[in-house]
Amino acid sequence: MLRIVSDCNMESLDFSWTDEGQVMLALDEGRGRRTTARLMSDGTLRFSAVVTALMTASTSLDIGASGPAGPTFDAPAPGIVLAIEEIENGLHPSHAARLLDLVESVSRQPGVSVLLTTHSPALLDAINGKALRDVLVCHGGRVSPLVDLPGYATEMAGGSLGRVVSRGGLVAAETRSADDYSGFLHMIGTVS
Repeated sequence: MLRIVSDCNMESLDFSWTDEGQVMLALDEGRGRRTTARLMSDGTLRFSAVVTALMTASTSLDIGASGPAGPTFDAPAPGIVLAIEEIENGLHPSHAARLLDLVESVSRQPGVSVLLTTHSPALLDAINGKALRDVLVCHGGRVSPLVDLPGYATEMAGGSLGRVVSRGGLVAAETRSADDYSGFLHMIGTVS
């Protein structure tokens, strides 16, 4: 995956030693060419970290292991929750669907849940079908399921989720909806 998003002739991941004796990630580009983490873009480094966390989510954490200081009782196996804020940072929009596919495949693993935040229209556009039911929207100090927002169906008929969010359609629909029902609610006496 890193080869695809880094847009270089990477043959493999490698490591090198710094002058301080620390190990550093490097990209082996063949013919003796190597790009160390110091020369990689922030986006490439961030993407490497995100993909590593996703691809090792169910195997790399030793949660629940019992030892001398660990629990001695039988407890249910703990789950893994990966929370990644603004997963799109540093990623070219053309790779959003590929990243979302990886997230979806990882979250299908038993005991693994992935929580993402995003402002990326490209990533939102990659969400479709049943996955739209899993989208939560933070707005006005609340968190609501996307599909429960007032005007959701009408706004989504006008385009993809990324396009609707970019033009402020769901926020506008919520405002219109509240205004549309206020007279009715007053008439039936539920509000004064």
